[in-house]
Amino acid sequence: MKKLEITIATWDYDRVRPIMGGRVRVEGCEINFIKVPPEECFHRAWYNQDFDVTEIGLSGYIIATSRGTGIGGESRRIEVG
Repeated sequence: MKKLEITIATWDYDRVRPIMGGRVRVEGCEINFIKVPPEECFHRAWYNQDFDVTEIGLSGYIIATSRGTGIGGESRRIEVG
């Protein structure tokens, strides 16, 4: 079965390094991880929809959820290895 290709864009945070480095895998998905500074990430997410998964600023998220288009999620610190 072919894996779903997903592009994830975020900055180099300790919470996402296990996914960036491949130590944590997303089952059934082939991840294309792009490291992008937050301001650029927010802009590209809102105006270009360049990524499948990305971080956005809180104010943008509140606006999106008020319009019914925001989907929330969070990353938490986990111990790996």
